[in-house]
Amino acid sequence: MPAGRGAGVLRVQIKVESSATLARFDDFYAYEAGTLSTIDDNTFRKGIKMNTIVNDELKVFFPEKATINIYAMDGKLILSDRIKEGAINMSSFSKGNYIVVVDNGSSKVSNKIIKK
Repeated sequence: MPAGRGAGVLRVQIKVESSATLARFDDFYAYEAGTLSTIDDNTFRKGIKMNTIVNDELKVFFPEKATINIYAMDGKLILSDRIKEGAINMSSFSKGNYIVVVDNGSSKVSNKIIKK
């Protein structure tokens, strides 16, 4: 609920019926109008480089340090690491498809890779 421009007071009114015996409140937020912004993740997304067909090494290059998570197709987390660039040894991984999720804290990008 944004406060109006130049507002000094934010008034919130909550009504409870007379027959109610329990009231619960969760996740109230107040912010100054015009201060929220969206993060353009296109710069991060376009800066991610990795090979999608892998023999023994997944080579990765990110525009900034990020967490890389590799998941099996059943959703099981196989590997998690925080890197900026380098190679991840996948020689011990079984052949098949994997999902790679790269997270820099404000954006997440996922790619499918194939281990040969």
